[in-house]
Amino acid sequence: MIDAQYSPFRGLGGRYINYKQMKDHRIDQYIDQSTETLQPVIIHIRELMHWAVPEIVETIKWNSPCFMVNGKIISVIQAFKKHVNFVFHKAPETPDTDTFLVDIGERSKMKGLKQLTQVSEMPDDERMIAFIRSAAGSN
Repeated sequence: MIDAQYSPFRGLGGRYINYKQMKDHRIDQYIDQSTETLQPVIIHIRELMHWAVPEIVETIKWNSPCFMVNGKIISVIQAFKKHVNFVFHKAPETPDTDTFLVDIGERSKMKGLKQLTQVSEMPDDERMIAFIRSAAGSN
């Protein structure tokens, strides 16, 4: 799980951030309306987003939870009946990106995790945090 070395209160610039102020109640509603078995996946991704980049801002776009930094989209969560897709708007640039993330669409730079049904199917938290921070820095 999330390591204590990742402070939820320091943004990329090192300043204090209260990430709870950045949460959007509509995403709580989205989680509540999702399939009960998929809720832990969505919640875990949401928490990782805030741990990795505390100044990240949540919103709803295309009827899905969307995470933004400086007005630019970083990622989107798409929950379906039987699975969750977690998509990076612009693929992270890390050495193992291609090992874990798949292309989303033929002509886009988007990559992500497709058809997740449980948290254990995701890369470990440290790797996910690296992906998120890379994506946030590249936008």
